[in-house]
Amino acid sequence: MNREEMLFGKIKLTAMTRNDLEIVMHPQIDGMSMFFNSVEYRTPHLHPEWEVLYVLEKPMIIQSLQNVYHVKPGDLAMINPYQPHEMYCSDESGSCTFLCLQMSPELFSEAYPKIDHIYAEDIQITNYFDSTQLLSLKKMMMQMMNEYLEEKEDYELLCLSRSAVLMYQILQHIPVSSADQPGN
Repeated sequence: MNREEMLFGKIKLTAMTRNDLEIVMHPQIDGMSMFFNSVEYRTPHLHPEWEVLYVLEKPMIIQSLQNVYHVKPGDLAMINPYQPHEMYCSDESGSCTFLCLQMSPELFSEAYPKIDHIYAEDIQITNYFDSTQLLSLKKMMMQMMNEYLEEKEDYELLCLSRSAVLMYQILQHIPVSSADQPGN
């Protein structure tokens, strides 16, 4: 894969094939990072973190090894740790913009060891919440992003506590299985 990486402070810009530019905020909090991203196409990849996406502009397609998911603006999606996936904008006229929260399972594993063996069976978590619950999750993600970027005193504790509540809410509503390394 052809790519050039440039580092600017806390932001890494990665130029990739197919007119893709990915902006990844280096974590300010150990085990957690948040960033906005706008991509036309993101090559197949995986990472050790849970990834929660809040799609803001233009519909997105997320493809895992066996499934294709159509995610529209306003939807939330969650990708398991080490789950291979690629993403692309399903609108031919540009890039899809989303808010991304990446959380290492280690953030929760000491208090909740079960997290290391939980596998979300469906990426499209929006389907499992009513409109009021979904609005609450979206507001929480936007509050977290604001706190994350502002870096006010003790923001780390606030972001970590909100991420635990977010994961709790998601895992209470979506279908999960117990697996070490699923093939999805």
